Amino acid sequence: MQTTPWDEIAEEYHRRWIALNRPLFERTAALLPELDVEGPVHVPGVGPGSELPLLAGRYPDRIIEASDPAEEMLALARRAIAGSPLEGRVRLLRRDLFDPAPVNAALSCSLFLVHFLRDPVAGGLAQWST
Repeated sequence: MQTTPWDEIAEEYHRRWIALNRPLFERTAALLPELDVEGPVHVPGVGPGSELPLLAGRYPDRIIEASDPAEEMLALARRAIAGSPLEGRVRLLRRDLFDPAPVNAALSCSLFLVHFLRDPVAGGLAQWST
């Protein structure tokens, strides 16, 4: 997989954007459903991994499979979980966002995947109408 524009701005994105949106991460994670099916929780477009602790806390018995097309974003996520209890529960995968999930997941969620949609308005409407 080739380098993406997100590789070039990974550090800046993490420093600015994620800090501003932490309250949204927390509110959204609290709204996620209980899971009654087997399988991991999948996080496409995980970026620097900021939502991983929240999702792991919400689903303490689940493996978290997180994917992103940008290697630099995944490097930030690896650093964020290194040495923590999440290190054994989170699998970080470099995957294209249009083919993100390598396995059947019990839940697939991303808090900020909308910025990857080619047409965010049409893509968002399509997702919300299903």
